[in-house]
Amino acid sequence: ALPICVIVAGLVIAKTGRTEADPAATVFVCVVIVLASWRLVRDAIHILLEGTPPHLELDAVRGALAGVPGVLEVHDLHLWSLSAGQESMSAHLVAARGSDPQSVRKSAAALLEERFGLTHVTLQLEEPDEAGSTSS
Repeated sequence: ALPICVIVAGLVIAKTGRTEADPAATVFVCVVIVLASWRLVRDAIHILLEGTPPHLELDAVRGALAGVPGVLEVHDLHLWSLSAGQESMSAHLVAARGSDPQSVRKSAAALLEERFGLTHVTLQLEEPDEAGSTSS
């Protein structure tokens, strides 16, 4: 479609001598290219700024983690895009006294992969005293 625009501009100039057809065709081609690439540019900027992936809700992830047996509290939760379709997450989980931290971490990681497709996850477990939590 764009080469046709250039051909038409050339024919207009050849037949009428109106050289304004060339810059008009150039502007038209530029507008079409910008409109066609806008989504890609927007997505690239979102990734470069490490924005939260649009299909993941922070509150939903926080709620799911809070529901893992042995988790008392979730804080310092961060979600960001590494590339298109690849997200990363980090969070601090306060583990209940007497719970096995490795078991809690594995359960949380499995839940994140199953429900949200998150495989690049860093989970830091803390004891209630470290996080300032008074829950037990």
